[in-house]
Amino acid sequence: MIKSIVVTKKKLLCLIGGIAAFALAIHMVPPAVQSVFRVAEAERKLPIYCVDTPDKKVAISFDAAWDADKKVRRDFCERY
Repeated sequence: MIKSIVVTKKKLLCLIGGIAAFALAIHMVPPAVQSVFRVAEAERKLPIYCVDTPDKKVAISFDAAWDADKKVRRDFCERY
């Protein structure tokens, strides 16, 4: 039994349009996906919690926003 496929102009244009839309989608999606992975892969700088040293030292850090009550921090540091 011989099967034949009839290709009309409309079917051909739909096929070409579908392929073009798929190719455009493939071309447009990766930059957005890559930016998500770039953020996830970025090397994070972690704070140093302890350092092995023979000296007896203490370190104090302030987690404060810019220009947020500098006088309070300065007074604390001067007091201790």
